[in-house]
Amino acid sequence: MFLNDIAIRTASAADAAEIQGSIEMKDNIRSMILGLGADVCGFASASDMAGAPEGFRPTDIYAKCQSVIVFGIALPKWSRNSSTGIITTE
Repeated sequence: MFLNDIAIRTASAADAAEIQGSIEMKDNIRSMILGLGADVCGFASASDMAGAPEGFRPTDIYAKCQSVIVFGIALPKWSRNSSTGIITTE
């Protein structure tokens, strides 16, 4: 949050309000996703994924995409079959 605080303090009043709104929206999204059972949640710029293979870039799916929500769920080590790499619960 330290960098966010600096950005807000050095921005114009209108920009500071927009930055604060963006921070609050991200916090709300993160809380919702973690509340649904994800272990981690973060955000990335769609442009950060420009080097991904064709078909895997966010803009391949939605041309106007600017941001991506990324989340993950930890799986127990026993759930992965080491010979096939297939995840199973049996």
